[in-house]
Amino acid sequence: MLALQTGRVDCAVFAALLGMTAVKKNPAIGKFSMLTEPVIGLPACLAIPKEDNQDWKTFLDVWVEYNRGIGQVTEWLTNGMKLAGVEPDDIPSDVKL
Repeated sequence: MLALQTGRVDCAVFAALLGMTAVKKNPAIGKFSMLTEPVIGLPACLAIPKEDNQDWKTFLDVWVEYNRGIGQVTEWLTNGMKLAGVEPDDIPSDVKL
């Protein structure tokens, strides 16, 4: 990020959330754009202690899938981006949260 801000590089590759936030906070670094190929998704992960009883892990797996399925995860991410000044209209249509 510092190399980009000081003009020592022309481009930097970041996860979408970090890239959008950086450009919003410092528009002088340039514009945010998504790479078109390859399109990949990066998982968000929970860390829990490894246990013989898998009930808690199973519950969390179901909870995450449910909240992703109803759009809650997208809402949480979008609302979190607002805290950094990134409004929903700032998020390009090709960014899938």
